[in-house]
Amino acid sequence: MSKRFVGIDFFCGCGGMTAGLLKAGVDVRLGVDIDPICKDTYEKNNGVPFECADVRTNLRTRITRALEKKHNRPVIFAACAPCQPFSKVRKSGVKKHPDTNLLNVFLGYVLVFKPEYVLCENVPQLESSTKGKRIIKKFLKSLSACGYKSDVGVVNAADFDVPQNRWRLVIMASRVRNVVKVPDGPTAGAQPVVREAIGNFPPLFAGERRDDVPNHWAAKLETKNLERIRAVPKDGGDLRSVTMRLRPPSRKNFGHYGHGGFFDVYGRMKWDAPAPTLTTRCNSYSNGRYGHPEQDRAISIREAAALQTFPDNYVFHVGMQNDAAKLVGNAVPVNLAFHLAKFLLNGR
Repeated sequence: MSKRFVGIDFFCGCGGMTAGLLKAGVDVRLGVDIDPICKDTYEKNNGVPFECADVRTNLRTRITRALEKKHNRPVIFAACAPCQPFSKVRKSGVKKHPDTNLLNVFLGYVLVFKPEYVLCENVPQLESSTKGKRIIKKFLKSLSACGYKSDVGVVNAADFDVPQNRWRLVIMASRVRNVVKVPDGPTAGAQPVVREAIGNFPPLFAGERRDDVPNHWAAKLETKNLERIRAVPKDGGDLRSVTMRLRPPSRKNFGHYGHGGFFDVYGRMKWDAPAPTLTTRCNSYSNGRYGHPEQDRAISIREAAALQTFPDNYVFHVGMQNDAAKLVGNAVPVNLAFHLAKFLLNGR
């Protein structure tokens, strides 16, 4: 199929943004990421070259080569800069983290190549921190000076046909459109749920790996955790329903904690609600509400990928389960990327 747009995906990871761009009619010419573990998964699923490089090095020649023979088609640059500096509190503070300025590094490429469209995604905390606010302000001011119209907003991926509550900061810009607006999602008010995404996968035991379904691997559970999950009520239960004996030391006294996320650890997902935000430890029962709604195990890598809206034939080419979970948890949900790109490029 002839594609109307040409794209470059910065900080591409294993390819969630790229897969969404391809689905939206973009001829993605190059994915760039510093992590070599992403290469096989990215290239084998998307058919797009992967450049393993730090964007802080000079990539202008490589990008110029990727954009050759685009035949006057408009270009989109997409960037999902690493969110670790802003996603959680660090003892060293945001200011000292080496990755805090990557959005401005990306900006440098935008100002040189002047793509018609720009799409960025990051954690909402980027906008709420003092350092993050300064970065965004500089980014938008520089785009405006270069003739771009832009908008910034926080969206929930569940409103964009993703069965997962995943709040993200989105920046959209164009130098060929008069008005740019971060859209409301097409499934706002009717969000997809866990059952729709993973309800049809074959059952697994904890520690089992099926070869007939790609990446349908479930993490092994220690005896104590297996006892815990068997005691947690199915379909959304958590440790509040478990005897004190089975609660880990850090979860003994719920009265001292008012934050809902405290209950998520060792909890089960709910069939008929969106999943919680997936992280790089989404295959671990003890790291969040990643227990299967019904089976006595954590969700599998394949199920986590489905909750990120990767198609079932999108294979994660890594040998270690935790490496696969890292790829999945760090990815942009495919449907989120698709709907944002579709709206930015086509106005609908």
